[in-house]
Amino acid sequence: MRPAAIIFDCDGVLADSEPQANRVLSEVLAESGILMSPDECREAFVGLNPTGVAAKVLSARGVDLRASLTSIVVPRFMALLRAEGLRPVPGAADAVRSVVARGALTAVASNSPRPELELKLELTGLRGHFGPHVHSGDELRRSKPDPGVYLAAAAALGVPAARCVVVEDTPTGVRAGLAAGMRVLGFTGAHGGSAHTQDLLAAGAHLTFDSLADVTRLAELA
Repeated sequence: MRPAAIIFDCDGVLADSEPQANRVLSEVLAESGILMSPDECREAFVGLNPTGVAAKVLSARGVDLRASLTSIVVPRFMALLRAEGLRPVPGAADAVRSVVARGALTAVASNSPRPELELKLELTGLRGHFGPHVHSGDELRRSKPDPGVYLAAAAALGVPAARCVVVEDTPTGVRAGLAAGMRVLGFTGAHGGSAHTQDLLAAGAHLTFDSLADVTRLAELA
């Protein structure tokens, strides 16, 4: 069935931002005595915003960073993005254009705080593709895996959840899309590896793919 809307996650789907994000997170955690490499941060916290990271650190390490982590990580990460720039995931702009050309609506739904999300889309040159349909779960205080940000995106588009397809790159995001009653494509292009593919499928993704050039065709099959 051809979807009425395709809703994209941002990090790891549209913006290749996760390497920089994990560098910053590794540095900030080290300042609190928690030594984790950027790769270890990626494995432990993929799909989580700073609030989610702080909750997981408290549970796993007994260190309470809930009052400070967001206020430190977000501005430092944004400063790094402004200094270094940010690349889109290869094929992102063409994928969004192909969705529109096939008659579907588009939106972005991310866990990122609004200022950070807007900056990523601006730096990658993708902001103009989405108009008002950019949604932050952080603003809702209901971050993924809660389905709230996806439901908000569908409501703003005026499309029933069952007619939406989600493009996600993390198990957390996959679970959010499914909880919203949407079909979910698991994108592996920014991560790679069979283990990541299996993680997305185990979370419930209807299928996985590694090239954004395939998104429109696969959305009609999911």
